[in-house]
Amino acid sequence: MTPPEIFDTHAHLLDAAYDGDRVKIIEDAARAGLFIIESALNPKEWRAAAALSATHPNLYYTLGIHPHDAARFTRLSGDGDFADLVAALKGDRCVAVGEAGLDYHYKNSPPDAQKKIFARQMDIALETGLPLVVHCREAYDDCIPMLRAVARKWRGVVHCFSGTWADAEKFMELGFLLGIDGPVTYPKSEILRDAVSRAPLDMLLTETDSPYLSPIPLRTKRNEPANVRYVAKEIARIKNISYDAASAATLSNALRLFGIPE
Repeated sequence: MTPPEIFDTHAHLLDAAYDGDRVKIIEDAARAGLFIIESALNPKEWRAAAALSATHPNLYYTLGIHPHDAARFTRLSGDGDFADLVAALKGDRCVAVGEAGLDYHYKNSPPDAQKKIFARQMDIALETGLPLVVHCREAYDDCIPMLRAVARKWRGVVHCFSGTWADAEKFMELGFLLGIDGPVTYPKSEILRDAVSRAPLDMLLTETDSPYLSPIPLRTKRNEPANVRYVAKEIARIKNISYDAASAATLSNALRLFGIPE
């Protein structure tokens, strides 16, 4: 395997969109020096992520319950699937809890259910000492106070950050890095690019959220981890640094946050 050059810290390769070429994508990434973190969102995916990573040394994974699915889990108070989650987090290549959080854009689950499931995963991250991968969409007024209410410094990342510089400052003060995805390349993303320009380079991670959020110039195509290079190129342009400097810095940030040896 080629030594790591860049890191896609958030992908969904277990999605059916990759049923025809999943292994090829991972193997091609390994040869190109690309590391990947798979985000597994339910018990079935937790098992599949562990099995897939066992045969691919450039693949790691996170385990959580997405806010869209929160309503199906509100009956749990610490037993059942949460006990299964805690056990699964002990996997050798598991590096974080999540993605977990709040999503008020689609509201596939009621806000109260989302908050309950998010709070339990926050607790699990603190109990296990693992980083927390936060999903926050149109829910900053609830998400930030929930995280702030914990009287401890967090370790984690705000996945697919899309807020303002003021939002970015609040998350970074709590200890969270900012996950930057394909939307940073979109023409109308001036607010996001402003936040990226102001944020310290050591607080940024590169992501794809594959198969979603393909960057320009691939907007209409299925997104893939290899496209994380477009994100790094845009960060480099915004920061007025070289691509190599941007990819090396964000790779180092990922290895540090997720406790992966260089």
